[in-house]
Amino acid sequence: MENRIIEFLIEAKKKTYAGKGAETKSSRIKSHDLVYSDEEFIVLRYISRR
Repeated sequence: MENRIIEFLIEAKKKTYAGKGAETKSSRIKSHDLVYSDEEFIVLRYISRR
């Protein structure tokens, strides 16, 4: 299971901000949200401005 999580997180990084992934609706003021999921896990990353 641990290896599966690590593989998922590496792929999520490639598909989100590291890979300039598609943005989704912002969940915070002045933020840019990126979401990646597969059949088991989901990750939400956000980049915000001050």
